Amino acid sequence: MTTDADEVTRQQLVGLLRSAMEARASRDQYARQYDQMARLLKDYLQAHEDETLFDGEAKIEASLQRRSLGESYDVASMSWALVQALHEARLLTVNVGGVRALADQRLKDEVNVYKQPGGETTALMLKKAED
Repeated sequence: MTTDADEVTRQQLVGLLRSAMEARASRDQYARQYDQMARLLKDYLQAHEDETLFDGEAKIEASLQRRSLGESYDVASMSWALVQALHEARLLTVNVGGVRALADQRLKDEVNVYKQPGGETTALMLKKAED
């Protein structure tokens, strides 16, 4: 099976580098601007519950959409037999941030014995070469 990457020559890819770097910089700049504007809009709408902002000229509407958070389970309140069954089914995980924030160093050290390496992904890195 041939992919688009197979059909593009190395020289064509090198020719994309400048445009890719410029596009990323523009994307990042616009993302920061959008995040600032979105924060202002969201703060206002949260303070004025059930209100909608509407730009009649551009026909753009802003409102908040309520979304449910994912379910969670209170493992501390479960019976030990249920916790053990979930453990044996390998369905229990530990919050890494919570472990890092543990104040009890002895407990943190004990938990760290069971730390597993994370998975691996690849990320495209673009940077301007130093002259």
